[in-house]
Amino acid sequence: MVAAAKVLHKIHGNDLKIVFVGPCIAKKGEIASVNMDSEVTAGLTFVELREMFEADSIKPDDVQDSRFDEPLAGIGAIFPISKGLFQSAGINEDLVSGNIVSVEGGNDFVDAFREFENGDMKIQLLEVLACNGCIMGPGISHNKPMFSRRASVGSYVQEKMQNFNSEKWNENIQKFENLDFSRRFSIYDQRIKIVRQDDLEQILKRMGKNEPADELNCGACGYNTCRQHAQAILQGLAESEMCLPYAIEQLHKTVDDLAMSNKQLANTQDALMQSEKLASMGQLAAGVAHEINNPLGVVLMYAHLLLEKYQQDALLSGDLRLIAEQADRCKRIVGGLLNFARKNKAILQPVDVSEIVEKSVQAVPNEKGIEIKVENHLENRTAELDGDQMTQVFSNLVANALAASEKQGKIVIKIAGDDKRLNIKVIDSGTGIVRENISRIFDPFFTTKQIGEGTGLGLAVAYGIVKMHRGDIKVESNADKSNGPTGTTFTVILPRMPVNGYQ
Repeated sequence: MVAAAKVLHKIHGNDLKIVFVGPCIAKKGEIASVNMDSEVTAGLTFVELREMFEADSIKPDDVQDSRFDEPLAGIGAIFPISKGLFQSAGINEDLVSGNIVSVEGGNDFVDAFREFENGDMKIQLLEVLACNGCIMGPGISHNKPMFSRRASVGSYVQEKMQNFNSEKWNENIQKFENLDFSRRFSIYDQRIKIVRQDDLEQILKRMGKNEPADELNCGACGYNTCRQHAQAILQGLAESEMCLPYAIEQLHKTVDDLAMSNKQLANTQDALMQSEKLASMGQLAAGVAHEINNPLGVVLMYAHLLLEKYQQDALLSGDLRLIAEQADRCKRIVGGLLNFARKNKAILQPVDVSEIVEKSVQAVPNEKGIEIKVENHLENRTAELDGDQMTQVFSNLVANALAASEKQGKIVIKIAGDDKRLNIKVIDSGTGIVRENISRIFDPFFTTKQIGEGTGLGLAVAYGIVKMHRGDIKVESNADKSNGPTGTTFTVILPRMPVNGYQ
C-alpha cells in the first residue's frame, strides 16, 4: 500500500488523493497513523465500496471493463494468499534448515513470538500474520470458504502472468528504483505488565477456576490460556464474561434464580388468593353465625329442658335427645364459624414451644390409642407466640392426623429451628391426601370426612392463625401406595422473634 502510494505521488504529484481499497480493516488504522506522512488519504473495505455502488445505483453490467493503470504488479499479485510474500520475493521456506518461517493465525503467531524470545527458533526471517492472509480479511463482501478464495486469486494471477510483459515491468522497476520506499514506525508496547500472583488468583476464582483442573484453556475467550485472560482482565483489556465456561455457568445460575423467583411469585400469588378467599368467607361466616346463633340458642335451651322433663318417657326421650345432640352440633359449627370469622391480632408473649405442642396433643382425644411421639430438637425452647392460638393450630393438625391414621399407625411431631425461625412438622402414616385435594385443604368448609364428622374449618383457621404470626404452613402427602408409604406431613414455619423485642 505504501509503496504503491509513493509511486503514484511520483507520477501524478503530491496533491493526488489516494484511496486504498482492500479487505483489511487494520489498514484504516494504519492510514490514520501519524507515521504515514499522508501518503494515503483514506481507506475503504470491499464491503464499503459495494455499499457506495449500491447507493449510486452502479451495477457491473452498466459499466465498461478496464485494466489497472501502470505500473502493473507482477507475481506480487499473489501477496493476499498466505506465504504469498515469500513467493513474490522469490524466497522459499526451507523446512530442513528452518532459517525461514511463516506463521499465521491468532494463536500460532503468539506462540511463535514466545518461542523466538526463548531462543527455541534459530531463524533468519520470520513472517508473522495475526490473520490467515488478506483473502480472509473481514472487509471482504462474500462468504466463500478460504480455499475457494485461494483458488480464485491463484487463477487470476495465473491468467495474468500468461500475458505478463516482463520488459515493461523491469523498465518500471528501474524507473522507480531510487524512490524512497521507507516509512516511519513508532513503538507501541502491547506487553502485559507482570501482575501479582494473588491478584491473578482472585480473578481466576471469580471466573470459577478454583483449581488448576478448572483452567480448561479452551481459547474461547481469545486468549491461549486462562491465566493470560486473567492478566488481560487485570489490565482492563478483557472481561470475565468472555470466558465461555464462566458465561455458561452464570447463565445456568441466572436461569435457576429466575425459576426460583417465578416459584416464589407463584407461591405468593396463591397465598394472596387464599387470604382474599378467607377474608370473603370470614365476612360471610360472621353474618351467618350471628343470625343463627340466637335462634339456635333458644332451640338448644328448650331441647335440654324438654329432655330433662320427659327423661322417663322412653318414646319422647329418644327424639328429644337426638334434637339436643344435633342442636349441640350446630352450636359447635356456629362456634367454629365465629372463630374463623374473628380477626383478632396475635397477642405475642414468650412461651415454651414444646409445652404448647404437648398441651395440643393432650387436648385431642386419642380413642384409637395411636402412638404419638414428640421430638424436640430445640436448645432454646422459648419463642414469642400467641399460645392459645398456636395450641388451636397444633390441636387441629393432630386431630386430622389421628382421623387419617389406623390403630397401628404412628404420629411424630418434630420441633426444630434456629435463632430466627421455628420449624415444626406433624407427620402421620395415615391414608394421605389425594393430589387433586392438596390445593383445597385450606379452603373453608372443605372436608373429606363423613357428614357430621367435620366442618371443614379446622385447617382454614390454622392457616389464618399461622399467617397472622407472619409464618407459613405447607403440606406434603402421598395417598398412592404404589409411590411408597402413604401419609401426610404438615410443616409450620414461624418467626421466633427475639424475647427482648416484644412490645
